[in-house]
Amino acid sequence: MKNWYLVGYQPGKKDLARTNINTSPFKVGRQDKLSFSVPSSNASRVHAEFNQRGEQLFVKDFGSTNGTFVNHKRIQQETEVLHGDIIHFADYEMRIMSQETAVPAQSAMQNTVFRPSMSLSEQLPSGVRELEELLRQRNIQTLFQPIVAADTKTLVAYEVLGRGAHDKLEKTPDKLFHIAESFDLAIELSECFRECGLECADMVSPHRYFLNIHPLELNDEARFLNSMYQLRRSHGTLPLVLEIHEKAVTNLEQMKRLKSELKNMTIELAYDDFGAGQGRLMELIEDPPDYLKFDIALVKDIDKAPEVKVQMVSLFVELAKKMGITTLAECVETAGEVEVCKNLGFDLFQGYYISKPQMQPNFHNIQQSISLSASR
Repeated sequence: MKNWYLVGYQPGKKDLARTNINTSPFKVGRQDKLSFSVPSSNASRVHAEFNQRGEQLFVKDFGSTNGTFVNHKRIQQETEVLHGDIIHFADYEMRIMSQETAVPAQSAMQNTVFRPSMSLSEQLPSGVRELEELLRQRNIQTLFQPIVAADTKTLVAYEVLGRGAHDKLEKTPDKLFHIAESFDLAIELSECFRECGLECADMVSPHRYFLNIHPLELNDEARFLNSMYQLRRSHGTLPLVLEIHEKAVTNLEQMKRLKSELKNMTIELAYDDFGAGQGRLMELIEDPPDYLKFDIALVKDIDKAPEVKVQMVSLFVELAKKMGITTLAECVETAGEVEVCKNLGFDLFQGYYISKPQMQPNFHNIQQSISLSASR
């Protein structure tokens, strides 16, 4: 018979716990001597019951005061539950899982804790089955956003951006990663975005490509480096730049190792979203990247910003240039922002003012788009 289990957070703990549904019936509720004791005062003493019939699992509510919910819908009669379903006993949230899928890794759950006063929470988002299907079938759409030279507006690179293409899931990466992070699939999703992206890039043009990683990938250095090696092996001499978010640049020794390994693969390094939280100047000085992407927080409305802010950005740009780092202004959206950033000495621009992300971009169309933007 298929083995079923419940996954959820315990009060006061940050890591997921697994409970096997190893009997039938399997009773849950606030009472201590049941198969599973629900750690919430809002649950009834005997709240609900699971029954397994062959390969199927069913849940029924025992007339509880605050209800049993499957995928955020209150059930009125015995209901079949499937792998990945979200279940609530009153306000206590769990996920139904089957034996075929590995238990979620603790490392993916470090920032979520149990909140006993919440209503129907979404700590464990639905959509796991669909995300697994997306990964198996590689239902990924790749977009390319141009990066241009600040002085000539000529195209020098693309940033590779992944979107979901599953009809039952949100397309945006933040929504997909929200699901993936709740089930230890964030690394696999990030790898899939890169792999599908470069498969498309091979058909577009030989320009340089900026690739993103998920911060959790740095927790498994060996797997991460192997994934990059496989990309380099599959895509020959295609110029590649790996973007690492500045908040993830905390371990200097690790960054030195990664930079050395990437250099051996002829892959350049960029620190992304510089200035989003705190500019990590020590890491920047100790182990400078090839590129520094200035966050929207430093670029947006810089033509209207107080002089002190403009001077601060100018100092960062000047420091980077003295260290031989190529500077890039992200998310430029207006002619005023472009003009000030150009005067500050930025080397590269990226943003909607230049071009929105495009599918299979055409070089001549992008050059025309850049010319139109520059004339506005």
